[in-house]
Amino acid sequence: MARGAWEEAVAFLETVPREERSAPRLQLLEARAYQKLGRWGSAQRAAARVVEASATHSSWERGQPRMLAVALGSAAALELGDGKKALDFFSSVLKYDPDQSSVREQYKKLKAVLKLTEEAEAQLTKGYNHKAVKALDDVLGKLRGMDVGSALFRAQLLLKLCRARSAMNKHEEAMHDCQTAYRAVTEPGPGVPVSPARVREALEARASAHEHDKNFDGAVADWRAALDKAPAGEKAQELQQRLSHALDRQRRWQCVDPSDRKAWQDNRCGHPGDPKSGRDHRAVLELPANLDQLAPEAQCGWVNRQYRKLARVWHPDRYKGVKARAERKMRECAEAKEVLVRQLRCSEHKGR
Repeated sequence: MARGAWEEAVAFLETVPREERSAPRLQLLEARAYQKLGRWGSAQRAAARVVEASATHSSWERGQPRMLAVALGSAAALELGDGKKALDFFSSVLKYDPDQSSVREQYKKLKAVLKLTEEAEAQLTKGYNHKAVKALDDVLGKLRGMDVGSALFRAQLLLKLCRARSAMNKHEEAMHDCQTAYRAVTEPGPGVPVSPARVREALEARASAHEHDKNFDGAVADWRAALDKAPAGEKAQELQQRLSHALDRQRRWQCVDPSDRKAWQDNRCGHPGDPKSGRDHRAVLELPANLDQLAPEAQCGWVNRQYRKLARVWHPDRYKGVKARAERKMRECAEAKEVLVRQLRCSEHKGR
């Protein structure tokens, strides 16, 4: 059914007095319609009414309206991030049919998933990113073996992975997690509305990952997009501050022309080791910290060797990862070499 048909079904059902639409199959249809429209709270409540109305001490079999309601209600609860409520749906079955083995198995798996998720969140809060990544990978693995699942719940886990891996400087893995999560929240499925809040959350995580990778153009674009989706208030102020910070870092990253003295000074270029400085071209080429203590010819030799070494890593035709990232890194290496060759006057020392 198209979205319009589900909207019509909901509109009709909502005109019928509650007592006249108490039949489990009719309430299940209502829950299904809410689910198709992405109205997860309403779907969860309608599914709960089906379970409550049909709860008896008897066998709960697959295909029964009440069992379909359990699956629908637990999935809706996960979409809302309420794992405890999802567990409650399974508990309702086991209360009336303790021998329902498939539900018991799903209950155990979901309980383990939620426990691992809590552990991962605690590790992230403490800054133990390696432990958090392991826990989150375990969670995703367990989810793949469950009947109940939620693409948006997985997206939330992937955003946590993105942040953790980014902090560990695993930039490509982090960006893959962020991109996968972003696609899930911007393309939630046919007829399901896109949640601006979830999209904003994904944009924030991706913006932070860009900043960790010194991709300030990407960070500025994502912070600006996140700000556009934020309601007025403290959140908008926080995002405006993050955007301003990224814009400042983007400006200071433009240290590519030493002859432009004003821009070079304004952006604090050429101050290696200063956290408030602009782009550190020596760091880009991974030059030794004692470079200034070497003879001029040795300094220029290091610049050329490191450029050739990194060009073999980042050349887009050879790189196996994200080509756009390789192109950016290759461009930055070329710019670093050009600036340093001029600063160190390597042309004057050539052949000496």
